[in-house]
Amino acid sequence: MKNAPTTNSNESAPNKRNYTPTTLAEQDRAASALRHLDPNCPHDDWVRIGMAANAAGLTFDDFHTWSKQAANYGGENECRAKWKSFDAAGGVTSATLLKAAFDQG
Repeated sequence: MKNAPTTNSNESAPNKRNYTPTTLAEQDRAASALRHLDPNCPHDDWVRIGMAANAAGLTFDDFHTWSKQAANYGGENECRAKWKSFDAAGGVTSATLLKAAFDQG
C-alpha cells in the first residue's frame, strides 16, 4: 500500500497578508468605506487609506476622487505618484479600509 501524498496544510490557505477582494460585492463594500471616510485626514492616514484602497482592488480614480475633496489636496500628480508607490508587501489590506470606516462611525 502506497502512502498518501502529503501536503502542507498552509498551501491551500489564502495568503491573508496579500488578500485582494475577488468579488464585485467586496469591491463595492470597500468603495463605500472609502467614500465614508473624511479625506481631511493627516498625511500618514491618507497614505494608509490609499494603500488599503489599492489592496481592496479599487482604482486610482476611486482614490483620486476621494482625495481631491480634502482641503490639503496636493494635486493629481502627487496623488498618482503615491498610488504608484503602493506595494502589496506593505502589510496594509482591505480590512484596514473597512476598519477605518467603522472607527469613524
